Amino acid sequence: MKITHQISLLIALAFAALSTQEASAQSFNWGGTVTFSGSQQTYFDSGGTPLDSTNYTFSVGYFNTGFAPTDTNIGSWNSNWNMLGSDMLINSIPWTFGGTDNVLSSASDGQNAYMWVYDALGQTGSTGGQAFLGTGSWALPTFGSILPADTFEFSNMTSVIYGRTDTNYGSSGAGGILAGGGTITSVMADNTFEAQLAAVPEPSGALLISATGIGLILRRRRHLYPAC
Repeated sequence: MKITHQISLLIALAFAALSTQEASAQSFNWGGTVTFSGSQQTYFDSGGTPLDSTNYTFSVGYFNTGFAPTDTNIGSWNSNWNMLGSDMLINSIPWTFGGTDNVLSSASDGQNAYMWVYDALGQTGSTGGQAFLGTGSWALPTFGSILPADTFEFSNMTSVIYGRTDTNYGSSGAGGILAGGGTITSVMADNTFEAQLAAVPEPSGALLISATGIGLILRRRRHLYPAC
């Protein structure tokens, strides 16, 4: 009876160890760390002003299958975004953000991770908001896998969808400026891992013309077919 109890306990411990391993394997590390001396800032808004630690969210996640984020559909990002983790910027030496988070279901299998930085208006794609969106070779771990956790570092970003970043270690180092579709009003200095957000633009002229045209059609329709 005692031997049977010991065998049962060993089996329970084995399952517990496997569950722990699976849970940790579904995790990933993400973020950015920049160490500069002096008062050098690292992350800026579209006007070149250093970001504060309270009004900007640094997030990691993925977009719904079939949705490709661009500088022209920023208003649809939030409704297609699946956030896996978020943090606020620590804007003192070293400038850091990020953490360790987990994939939540198999819906993220095969998805690529993005880092999205935004203020309140930038999150909804509203005019005047600030946003930055970038990605790299950041394949999210498969749900239920037992592979070691990946690390997605801001410094390993390879594509900027919106905004601008400079991964150049000075003028003679590797890397360089990566720019997305956003309009940058103040060029960043050449320093390691600097990033500059872009301002969300007003609706395009074509969109305004289209909206005006629809309004005129509706107005004409009401004129021709007044309510009884």
